[in-house]
Amino acid sequence: MRKVFYLSVHDIVDVLLRKGHLDTRIFNQASMQEGTRLHALYQREQSDGYISEYSLKSSFHHEDYDFIVSGKADGVIFKDDGEIIIEEIKTTVADLDEFISDHGEWHLGQALFYAYMLAKEKSADKITILMTYIKQQDRHKIKKITNVYNYEDLERFVNDLIIRYTNLQKKLLHYKILRNKSIKDLAFPYKSYRKGQEEMINFVFNTIKDKTNAIIEAPTGIGKTISVLYPAIRMFASSKADRIFYLTSKNSIKKIAMNTLYTFKENGAKCKAIEFTSQQNICFHDKKGHCNPDECPFAKHYYTKLMEVILDSLALHEIFTRETIEAICYENKICPFQFQLDISKYLDVLVCDYSYVYDFHNMLDVFESPDYEAHNILLVDECHNLPDRVREMYSLQIFKSDFENALSLFGMKEFAKVKKRTKEVINQIESITLDTELIDHREGIAIIPYLDESLISSIAKLVEDMRDVLKRHTSLLSNEFMEFFFLINDFSYLTTLLDDDILQDSFAIYATLKDGGEISSLKIANLNSQKLISAADEHFDSTVFFSATLSPRDYYLDLLGVDPLTHKQLYLPSPFPQENRRIFIDQRTSLRYKDRDATLFQVFSLCKTALSVKKGNYFIFCPSFDYLEKLYDFFLQDPLEDADLLVQGRRMSETQRKEFLLNFEKENEKTTIGLLVIGGLFSEGIDLVGDRLIGAVIISVGLPQVNFERNQLKEHFDDKISMKGFNYAYTFPGMNRILQAGGRVIRSEEDRGFIIYIDSRFAQNLYKKTFLEIYPDAKRVYSDSQVKTELLKFYKESK
Repeated sequence: MRKVFYLSVHDIVDVLLRKGHLDTRIFNQASMQEGTRLHALYQREQSDGYISEYSLKSSFHHEDYDFIVSGKADGVIFKDDGEIIIEEIKTTVADLDEFISDHGEWHLGQALFYAYMLAKEKSADKITILMTYIKQQDRHKIKKITNVYNYEDLERFVNDLIIRYTNLQKKLLHYKILRNKSIKDLAFPYKSYRKGQEEMINFVFNTIKDKTNAIIEAPTGIGKTISVLYPAIRMFASSKADRIFYLTSKNSIKKIAMNTLYTFKENGAKCKAIEFTSQQNICFHDKKGHCNPDECPFAKHYYTKLMEVILDSLALHEIFTRETIEAICYENKICPFQFQLDISKYLDVLVCDYSYVYDFHNMLDVFESPDYEAHNILLVDECHNLPDRVREMYSLQIFKSDFENALSLFGMKEFAKVKKRTKEVINQIESITLDTELIDHREGIAIIPYLDESLISSIAKLVEDMRDVLKRHTSLLSNEFMEFFFLINDFSYLTTLLDDDILQDSFAIYATLKDGGEISSLKIANLNSQKLISAADEHFDSTVFFSATLSPRDYYLDLLGVDPLTHKQLYLPSPFPQENRRIFIDQRTSLRYKDRDATLFQVFSLCKTALSVKKGNYFIFCPSFDYLEKLYDFFLQDPLEDADLLVQGRRMSETQRKEFLLNFEKENEKTTIGLLVIGGLFSEGIDLVGDRLIGAVIISVGLPQVNFERNQLKEHFDDKISMKGFNYAYTFPGMNRILQAGGRVIRSEEDRGFIIYIDSRFAQNLYKKTFLEIYPDAKRVYSDSQVKTELLKFYKESK
């Protein structure tokens, strides 16, 4: 049976011909963005007979392999005398001669491939190749190299690449054959399904098979991770999947996904998988982000070594953990962060953070080859977190002091141009004219309808000048210089989105002001990430969003860009018996900000009553740290007998968080109470099964703090969805936070416990509707004594 591959020219040439060093001073987001701009500018300046972005497509056959290769030549000229010229344009911040020396063979390989395809298409016996190199800092500094190639030489060159690429694919296909054979009869690794699990597995299976998208709400206990991974992996056997991207925002969930993959491996599956680690954590070099051969030995000759290391690694490993990647890269002296990105092209399951698909910094190669018709599957865990995470990725604040402090880094003559440009930007920030009607004097913030083109241009030129210094004067660079470069580079990129036809209405620009009205910072804030999320989804055959809590549903369907016409939907009930829990709603007490001090004792009294009925571990979630501290004072003045009280700190490290939770991971001799903040470190990702947590009190409806940016969200959604802005900016995010907090209690079929929600606003219809969907058994309580009676009855029934 013949194997068919749909590839771009880059897919072949980059793998076989790219050599040299890893150097982010030359190849980075900013240089690619500027390169695209200069490409278009150069192409527009050519004569009328110049054809830009000339599409080419050709078929190649070798042994049992068919390669359908496509691409676009930068420029083609058909002359009257019959001469055909094909142009390959490259731009760089590096010295042109040095750049050509380092990468000319690779670049010429692309041009030769395009030239052969064009010669074949036009039945030409020769083609002229024009290699054009443009200096990014000075676009008029151009070097052109012209050579004429006959058809036979072009054909010989391309056929050699096809043979080499076929040999590579034969090695890679061997692993896929083993994978598919091992998965064909892969059984579900447990003797029975949990309640709702089989339905979820079949739903995901059909979603991927039909190449559609889906959203799933599957409460804790169903086994969401294995319920999406198992049917997705089964798709390998039928060639409905080539790669699976499993995204999550938490390391703890990444570990669950990897453990699930190990379970499949133990049951015979030969899937090659990787757990991604951030650059900050996996980089070997002391200077994080200094990825160039002049500073980091692991960047030297990276691409020269790459394919050999990849092939050796594939032969030896199936599961690539952080430890595996580090061992491989240390032995071969190559960059571990870049290596995990590059080897992922040849792996089956990629377990990583949201940023690897949605963040403009870390996008994986699935976005780089639009002509490559791979079957990529996207599984997004805890998807209720995704809209806010993507908003954060595309929001950035720069302070005028960042520029002022950077001036001290530019004292040497080599930095003279950068210093001059930095002063220019400072002056332009200071000269921004503010509309008095758009100033919020109370918060010291001013809305800026648009950024002046001159400021955007100066920032872009500052990035170019800094890239030139990065290449020319590497030994003079400090960490502070690099941090400033990355900051300004990112801000410059975001300015390009402000005029994007699709995205421009998703951003707000504002300035923070000093007391005298002087601008202290500028911020580009993404207000709605829906279009960014939807744009990423288009690169996958199927996207499956899933979470334990998607309430209110319409809110999350909207933010995630879920279209009922294109997305399937599945909402599963909790698999846990309702008799194992008690849900109480206390609507007596106002927890509005102005009433909190007056009702604090009433809340304390109810907490103390509920927690004194039975010895155990409990969480109390407070609306803020200020409220937590006041409630803590009440417990100090009137302590619960024979109880330990633990308090969440305002700034807890990951180690402190783990140490805090250790106090709840066993049945303690005393009642143990955790005083926590809603939406904080302990509201999600906490799995205290059994008696390790038997109750929680949720104080307030969890509204985010009112501030300028939240109000901008409100106004954005007021305009977009007929005056529902307050719900989108405050009510719905708060609702999810309190439901997540309550979800810490019942984590397994054996767990028994209670949740008390306290706030008079729970009487509102919006909350009533949501709670009825999730907790149809919720009971309203009217007194502390009633709560005590209900809990005594509950514990008696539990025996």
